[in-house]
Amino acid sequence: MYNVLMKRTLCISVDEANSLKKNGLDTLFVESKRVINLFIEELWKQKDFSSKYIGFKVQIYLSARMQQSLGKQALQVEVII
Repeated sequence: MYNVLMKRTLCISVDEANSLKKNGLDTLFVESKRVINLFIEELWKQKDFSSKYIGFKVQIYLSARMQQSLGKQALQVEVII
């Protein structure tokens, strides 16, 4: 068996999106960044980066699926000291 690392990417053009949709995406990106930083702060407090999933939640308006996805991203942040 071969160990192959697959990297998935997605490119979406928003050039022709209206301003309401662009503002909605901007809001989502700002909130996502804030939530990932909250997860990272809590993970540092707990000193537990070994889990595959986040075992706690933060109070946000995003869906549970989105929160779990952001939690996975926070766990995958590489820290170089």
